[in-house]
Amino acid sequence: MRDADPFPWIREPEAPSGPLSDAPLEVIDLDVARVSPLAANATLARVVIGHSTNPTSADVEGVDIALTTSDGLGRPWVHVEDLDSALAAVRTVVARNPVASVVVAQVMRASEGLDAARALLVESLAYGMLQDGREHTEWLAHAHHHDHVVSDGQPDVEVDRVGDELTLTFNRARQRNAYRARTRDELVSGLELALLDDRITTVHLRGRGPSFGSGGDLSEFGTVHDGATGHLIRSAHNAAGLLSRMTERTVAHVQGPCYGAGVELSAACTTVLADVDTTMTLPEVAMGLIPGAGGTWSVPRRIGRHRAAWLAVTGETMDVDHALEWGLVDEVRRR
Repeated sequence: MRDADPFPWIREPEAPSGPLSDAPLEVIDLDVARVSPLAANATLARVVIGHSTNPTSADVEGVDIALTTSDGLGRPWVHVEDLDSALAAVRTVVARNPVASVVVAQVMRASEGLDAARALLVESLAYGMLQDGREHTEWLAHAHHHDHVVSDGQPDVEVDRVGDELTLTFNRARQRNAYRARTRDELVSGLELALLDDRITTVHLRGRGPSFGSGGDLSEFGTVHDGATGHLIRSAHNAAGLLSRMTERTVAHVQGPCYGAGVELSAACTTVLADVDTTMTLPEVAMGLIPGAGGTWSVPRRIGRHRAAWLAVTGETMDVDHALEWGLVDEVRRR
Protein backbone atom coordinates (compact mmCIF):
# COMPACT_ATOMS: atom_id res chain seq x y z
CA MET A 1 0.00 0.00 0.00
CA ARG A 2 1.40 3.37 -1.04
CA ASP A 3 2.01 5.90 1.71
CA ALA A 4 0.09 9.15 1.58
CA ASP A 5 1.91 12.00 -0.15
CA PRO A 6 3.71 13.87 2.65
CA PHE A 7 3.92 17.04 0.55
CA PRO A 8 0.54 17.46 -1.20
CA TRP A 9 1.17 21.19 -1.51
CA ILE A 10 4.12 20.74 -3.89
CA ARG A 11 2.66 21.08 -7.36
CA GLU A 12 3.68 19.04 -10.35
CA PRO A 13 4.46 20.89 -13.59
CA GLU A 14 1.35 22.37 -15.21
CA ALA A 15 -0.83 21.25 -12.30
CA PRO A 16 -3.25 23.81 -10.88
CA SER A 17 -2.77 25.12 -7.36
CA GLY A 18 -4.30 22.91 -4.71
CA PRO A 19 -7.01 24.04 -2.33
CA LEU A 20 -6.05 26.27 0.56
CA SER A 21 -6.49 23.32 2.92
CA ASP A 22 -3.40 21.81 1.31
CA ALA A 23 -1.22 24.70 2.50
CA PRO A 24 1.65 23.48 4.70
CA LEU A 25 0.39 25.35 7.73
CA GLU A 26 -0.33 24.01 11.20
CA VAL A 27 -2.23 26.07 13.75
CA ILE A 28 -1.85 25.25 17.45
CA ASP A 29 -3.97 26.55 20.32
CA LEU A 30 -1.25 27.13 22.89
CA ASP A 31 -3.79 27.42 25.68
CA VAL A 32 -4.61 23.71 25.37
CA ALA A 33 -1.69 22.09 23.52
CA ARG A 34 0.73 20.12 25.67
CA VAL A 35 3.48 19.62 23.09
CA SER A 36 4.07 21.81 20.04
CA PRO A 37 5.17 19.94 16.91
CA LEU A 38 8.55 21.63 16.51
CA ALA A 39 9.61 20.36 19.90
CA ALA A 40 9.82 16.89 18.34
CA ASN A 41 10.92 17.80 14.81
CA ALA A 42 12.67 21.11 14.13
CA THR A 43 12.90 20.29 10.40
CA LEU A 44 9.12 19.96 10.05
CA ALA A 45 8.00 20.91 6.53
CA ARG A 46 5.22 23.17 7.73
CA VAL A 47 4.84 26.68 9.03
CA VAL A 48 3.62 26.31 12.60
CA ILE A 49 1.53 29.08 14.11
CA GLY A 50 0.61 29.14 17.77
CA HIS A 51 -2.05 31.39 19.27
CA SER A 52 -3.00 32.14 22.85
CA THR A 53 -5.37 34.29 24.85
CA ASN A 54 -3.22 33.72 27.94
CA PRO A 55 0.28 34.44 26.63
CA THR A 56 2.00 34.64 30.00
CA SER A 57 1.78 30.87 30.44
CA ALA A 58 2.12 29.73 26.82
CA ASP A 59 5.18 27.89 25.51
CA VAL A 60 6.17 29.30 22.12
CA GLU A 61 9.45 27.47 21.52
CA GLY A 62 7.72 24.87 19.38
CA VAL A 63 6.11 27.31 16.91
CA ASP A 64 7.35 29.61 14.16
CA ILE A 65 4.89 32.44 14.77
CA ALA A 66 3.07 33.33 17.99
CA LEU A 67 -0.21 35.28 17.67
CA THR A 68 -2.39 36.82 20.34
CA THR A 69 -5.29 39.25 20.53
CA SER A 70 -3.92 40.53 23.85
CA ASP A 71 -2.37 43.95 23.39
CA GLY A 72 0.81 45.47 24.79
CA LEU A 73 2.96 42.33 24.86
CA GLY A 74 6.61 42.15 23.91
CA ARG A 75 8.57 39.48 22.11
CA PRO A 76 7.82 36.95 20.77
CA TRP A 77 4.14 37.81 20.40
CA VAL A 78 2.50 39.32 17.32
CA HIS A 79 -0.64 41.22 18.22
CA VAL A 80 -3.60 40.84 15.83
CA GLU A 81 -7.01 42.43 16.12
CA ASP A 82 -8.90 39.41 14.80
CA LEU A 83 -7.35 35.95 15.01
CA ASP A 84 -9.54 34.30 12.36
CA SER A 85 -8.80 37.03 9.83
CA ALA A 86 -5.08 36.89 10.55
CA LEU A 87 -4.97 33.10 10.14
CA ALA A 88 -6.97 33.27 6.91
CA ALA A 89 -4.56 35.85 5.50
CA VAL A 90 -1.52 33.74 6.41
CA ARG A 91 -3.10 30.60 4.95
CA THR A 92 -3.64 32.39 1.65
CA VAL A 93 -0.03 33.59 1.50
CA VAL A 94 1.40 30.19 2.40
CA ALA A 95 -0.83 28.46 -0.15
CA ARG A 96 0.44 30.79 -2.85
CA ASN A 97 4.14 30.14 -2.15
CA PRO A 98 4.29 27.08 0.10
CA VAL A 99 7.91 26.10 -0.53
CA ALA A 100 9.36 29.56 0.15
CA SER A 101 7.14 29.91 3.23
CA VAL A 102 8.32 26.63 4.70
CA VAL A 103 11.97 27.24 3.83
CA VAL A 104 12.10 30.67 5.48
CA ALA A 105 10.64 29.16 8.65
CA GLN A 106 13.13 26.27 8.55
CA VAL A 107 16.08 28.61 7.96
CA MET A 108 15.13 30.81 10.91
CA ARG A 109 14.76 27.73 13.13
CA ALA A 110 18.14 26.38 12.01
CA SER A 111 19.89 29.73 12.39
CA GLU A 112 18.68 30.47 15.89
CA GLY A 113 21.71 30.44 18.16
CA LEU A 114 24.26 30.34 15.34
CA ASP A 115 26.88 33.04 14.91
CA ALA A 116 26.46 35.42 11.98
CA ALA A 117 28.86 33.61 9.63
CA ARG A 118 27.13 30.25 9.98
CA ALA A 119 23.63 31.74 9.90
CA LEU A 120 24.43 33.64 6.70
CA LEU A 121 25.81 30.48 5.13
CA VAL A 122 22.53 28.65 5.84
CA GLU A 123 20.58 31.57 4.37
CA SER A 124 22.67 31.71 1.21
CA LEU A 125 22.40 27.98 0.55
CA ALA A 126 18.62 28.10 0.91
CA TYR A 127 18.32 31.24 -1.23
CA GLY A 128 20.40 29.66 -3.99
CA MET A 129 18.21 26.56 -3.96
CA LEU A 130 15.04 28.65 -4.24
CA GLN A 131 16.45 30.66 -7.13
CA ASP A 132 16.15 27.50 -9.21
CA GLY A 133 12.78 26.54 -7.74
CA ARG A 134 9.37 26.50 -9.37
CA GLU A 135 7.87 29.32 -7.34
CA HIS A 136 10.60 31.81 -8.20
CA THR A 137 10.65 30.68 -11.82
CA GLU A 138 6.90 31.30 -12.07
CA TRP A 139 7.28 34.70 -10.41
CA LEU A 140 10.00 35.64 -12.90
CA ALA A 141 7.75 34.67 -15.80
CA HIS A 142 5.09 37.13 -14.69
CA ALA A 143 7.19 39.86 -13.09
CA HIS A 144 7.48 43.28 -14.64
CA HIS A 145 11.21 43.58 -15.30
CA HIS A 146 13.04 46.83 -15.65
CA ASP A 147 15.66 47.45 -18.30
CA HIS A 148 19.26 47.52 -17.19
CA VAL A 149 20.27 51.06 -16.31
CA VAL A 150 23.07 52.45 -18.43
CA SER A 151 25.93 53.53 -16.20
CA ASP A 152 26.21 57.28 -15.68
CA GLY A 153 29.78 56.98 -14.56
CA GLN A 154 28.89 57.53 -10.91
CA PRO A 155 29.60 54.99 -8.18
CA ASP A 156 26.71 52.98 -6.74
CA VAL A 157 28.15 53.59 -3.28
CA GLU A 158 29.93 56.83 -2.44
CA VAL A 159 32.74 56.56 0.10
CA ASP A 160 33.53 59.58 2.21
CA ARG A 161 35.90 59.73 5.15
CA VAL A 162 36.15 62.64 7.55
CA GLY A 163 38.52 62.08 10.42
CA ASP A 164 37.65 58.86 12.18
CA GLU A 165 34.19 58.54 10.56
CA LEU A 166 33.42 56.73 7.30
CA THR A 167 30.17 57.31 5.40
CA LEU A 168 28.97 54.85 2.75
CA THR A 169 26.08 56.30 0.74
CA PHE A 170 23.89 54.36 -1.69
CA ASN A 171 23.96 56.59 -4.76
CA ARG A 172 21.16 55.31 -7.01
CA ALA A 173 18.42 57.75 -6.04
CA ARG A 174 16.57 57.42 -9.37
CA GLN A 175 16.33 53.66 -8.80
CA ARG A 176 15.48 54.19 -5.11
CA ASN A 177 18.82 52.57 -4.30
CA ALA A 178 17.85 49.18 -5.67
CA TYR A 179 20.49 46.69 -4.59
CA ARG A 180 22.36 45.14 -7.50
CA ALA A 181 25.60 43.17 -7.77
CA ARG A 182 27.65 46.30 -8.37
CA THR A 183 26.08 48.01 -5.36
CA ARG A 184 26.89 45.00 -3.18
CA ASP A 185 30.49 44.82 -4.38
CA GLU A 186 31.11 48.54 -3.80
CA LEU A 187 29.50 48.35 -0.35
CA VAL A 188 31.66 45.36 0.53
CA SER A 189 34.80 47.26 -0.56
CA GLY A 190 33.88 50.18 1.69
CA LEU A 191 33.18 47.91 4.65
CA GLU A 192 36.45 46.07 4.12
CA LEU A 193 38.24 49.43 4.33
CA ALA A 194 36.62 50.03 7.73
CA LEU A 195 37.65 46.59 8.95
CA LEU A 196 41.25 47.11 7.90
CA ASP A 197 41.56 50.54 9.53
CA ASP A 198 40.82 50.43 13.26
CA ARG A 199 41.16 54.23 13.40
CA ILE A 200 37.69 54.40 11.87
CA THR A 201 35.42 54.56 14.91
CA THR A 202 32.02 54.98 13.19
CA VAL A 203 30.64 53.74 9.88
CA HIS A 204 27.51 55.49 8.62
CA LEU A 205 25.25 53.80 6.05
CA ARG A 206 23.03 56.21 4.10
CA GLY A 207 20.90 56.31 0.98
CA ARG A 208 20.33 59.25 -1.36
CA GLY A 209 16.83 60.18 -2.44
CA PRO A 210 13.40 59.17 -1.18
CA SER A 211 14.32 55.61 -0.11
CA PHE A 212 17.24 54.20 1.84
CA GLY A 213 16.91 50.97 -0.13
CA SER A 214 14.15 49.44 -2.26
CA GLY A 215 15.42 45.86 -2.26
CA GLY A 216 16.89 43.80 -5.06
CA ASP A 217 17.25 45.37 -8.49
CA LEU A 218 14.61 43.68 -10.64
CA SER A 219 16.69 44.16 -13.76
CA GLU A 220 19.10 41.53 -12.41
CA PHE A 221 16.54 38.97 -11.24
CA GLY A 222 16.93 35.74 -13.18
CA THR A 223 20.32 36.69 -14.65
CA VAL A 224 22.42 34.50 -12.34
CA HIS A 225 23.55 31.40 -14.25
CA ASP A 226 22.37 29.07 -11.48
CA GLY A 227 21.59 29.12 -7.79
CA ALA A 228 24.81 27.35 -6.83
CA THR A 229 26.92 30.01 -8.54
CA GLY A 230 24.85 32.70 -6.85
CA HIS A 231 25.57 31.11 -3.49
CA LEU A 232 29.32 31.18 -4.05
CA ILE A 233 29.13 34.84 -5.08
CA ARG A 234 27.14 35.76 -1.97
CA SER A 235 29.55 33.82 0.23
CA ALA A 236 32.50 35.79 -1.11
CA HIS A 237 30.78 39.19 -1.06
CA ASN A 238 28.51 39.36 1.97
CA ALA A 239 27.94 42.87 3.32
CA ALA A 240 25.86 41.64 6.27
CA GLY A 241 28.72 39.39 7.33
CA LEU A 242 31.11 42.33 7.36
CA LEU A 243 28.65 44.47 9.30
CA SER A 244 28.34 41.70 11.88
CA ARG A 245 32.07 42.05 12.60
CA MET A 246 31.91 45.80 13.28
CA THR A 247 30.51 45.72 16.78
CA GLU A 248 29.29 49.01 18.22
CA ARG A 249 30.37 51.23 15.35
CA THR A 250 27.79 51.04 12.53
CA VAL A 251 24.88 53.45 12.13
CA ALA A 252 22.17 53.14 9.46
CA HIS A 253 20.23 56.30 8.54
CA VAL A 254 17.02 55.15 6.85
CA GLN A 255 14.10 56.88 5.19
CA GLY A 256 11.14 56.18 2.96
CA PRO A 257 9.94 52.74 1.82
CA CYS A 258 12.61 50.18 2.74
CA TYR A 259 12.23 46.78 1.09
CA GLY A 260 14.23 43.59 1.33
CA ALA A 261 17.94 44.41 1.42
CA GLY A 262 17.15 47.91 2.70
CA VAL A 263 15.67 46.34 5.84
CA GLU A 264 18.16 43.50 6.11
CA LEU A 265 21.32 45.62 5.90
CA SER A 266 20.06 48.32 8.24
CA ALA A 267 19.07 45.63 10.76
CA ALA A 268 22.67 44.37 10.68
CA CYS A 269 23.93 47.73 11.94
CA THR A 270 24.48 48.61 15.60
CA THR A 271 22.08 51.57 15.50
CA VAL A 272 19.20 52.38 13.14
CA LEU A 273 18.04 56.00 12.95
CA ALA A 274 14.83 56.44 10.92
CA ASP A 275 12.92 59.35 9.43
CA VAL A 276 9.21 59.54 10.20
CA ASP A 277 8.30 58.43 6.66
CA THR A 278 10.15 55.12 6.99
CA THR A 279 8.32 51.86 6.29
CA MET A 280 9.79 48.36 6.26
CA THR A 281 8.84 45.27 4.26
CA LEU A 282 10.33 41.84 3.58
CA PRO A 283 8.73 40.91 0.21
CA GLU A 284 10.86 37.94 -0.84
CA VAL A 285 8.51 35.03 -0.04
CA ALA A 286 5.99 36.45 -2.54
CA MET A 287 8.78 36.11 -5.14
CA GLY A 288 9.37 32.46 -4.25
CA LEU A 289 12.51 33.38 -2.29
CA ILE A 290 13.62 34.18 1.24
CA PRO A 291 15.53 37.25 2.46
CA GLY A 292 18.96 36.91 0.90
CA ALA A 293 20.95 39.96 2.03
CA GLY A 294 21.37 38.70 5.58
CA GLY A 295 17.80 39.17 6.77
CA THR A 296 17.25 35.70 8.24
CA TRP A 297 20.07 36.57 10.65
CA SER A 298 19.89 40.36 11.06
CA VAL A 299 16.13 40.73 11.54
CA PRO A 300 15.71 37.89 14.11
CA ARG A 301 18.66 39.18 16.11
CA ARG A 302 16.73 42.42 16.62
CA ILE A 303 13.12 41.24 16.97
CA GLY A 304 13.34 37.49 17.56
CA ARG A 305 12.66 34.49 15.34
CA HIS A 306 8.87 34.48 15.75
CA ARG A 307 8.27 38.07 14.77
CA ALA A 308 10.82 37.86 11.97
CA ALA A 309 9.03 34.82 10.56
CA TRP A 310 5.74 36.73 10.67
CA LEU A 311 7.22 39.62 8.65
CA ALA A 312 8.90 37.30 6.15
CA VAL A 313 5.94 34.98 5.56
CA THR A 314 3.24 37.67 5.40
CA GLY A 315 5.22 40.43 3.71
CA GLU A 316 3.52 42.86 6.09
CA THR A 317 4.58 46.51 5.86
CA MET A 318 5.52 48.17 9.16
CA ASP A 319 5.31 51.90 9.75
CA VAL A 320 8.11 53.59 11.64
CA ASP A 321 6.37 53.55 15.03
CA HIS A 322 5.71 49.81 14.75
CA ALA A 323 9.32 49.25 13.70
CA LEU A 324 10.48 51.29 16.72
CA GLU A 325 8.24 49.31 19.07
CA TRP A 326 9.59 46.00 17.78
CA GLY A 327 13.24 47.08 17.62
CA LEU A 328 13.96 47.26 13.89
CA VAL A 329 14.49 50.98 14.49
CA ASP A 330 16.32 52.46 17.49
CA GLU A 331 15.34 56.09 17.15
CA VAL A 332 12.89 58.11 15.05
CA ARG A 333 13.97 61.55 13.84
CA ARG A 334 10.85 63.68 14.02
CA ARG A 335 12.27 67.02 12.90
